[in-house]
Amino acid sequence: LRQRDARLRYGHKAIGASSIVMLAYTIFVSVTSTGAYATVLHVLLGWDRWLCIVVGGGVVLVYSVIGGMWSITLADQVQFIIKTIGIFALMLPFTLSKAGGFDGIRERMGDQAFNLIGDKNFGADPQTILTWFVVFTLGLLIGQDIWQRVFTARSPEVARWGGAAAGIYCIFYGAAGAVI
Repeated sequence: LRQRDARLRYGHKAIGASSIVMLAYTIFVSVTSTGAYATVLHVLLGWDRWLCIVVGGGVVLVYSVIGGMWSITLADQVQFIIKTIGIFALMLPFTLSKAGGFDGIRERMGDQAFNLIGDKNFGADPQTILTWFVVFTLGLLIGQDIWQRVFTARSPEVARWGGAAAGIYCIFYGAAGAVI
């Protein structure tokens, strides 16, 4: 029913265009994920890389087939919680503490590291800074979660609220990553 509502709300062309974007995105994510779990298994178990890819891919395939989209959604939720706790409750406070807070960072890096706009910024012109902002904040929004949120939302208001909340989270996550 929601798929039909999305087609009525956004039209067949929007659904088709999003499918093409998501296909490319999924291929990129699959390649990087495969490399990541193969590397982890190789380091932990010492297996050949091809065996790590086969075993890791088999695990992903089995839990996806057995649990369906619900298992993938639950895995995404667990990853989100771990990622959020890891960045905001562990890494950011530990990093700031070890560096001596922002004053310690400023002392080590100099004032130019905190001058984002102007002639004496940290080595990037305003156009580069804008590019980084687009790529590392707005660019993070091109993902399966956003497309699913928009096309499966109960209403356009829910889709807007969900997209805005994800965007704000991405900005905070990116800022925390920059500090770390």
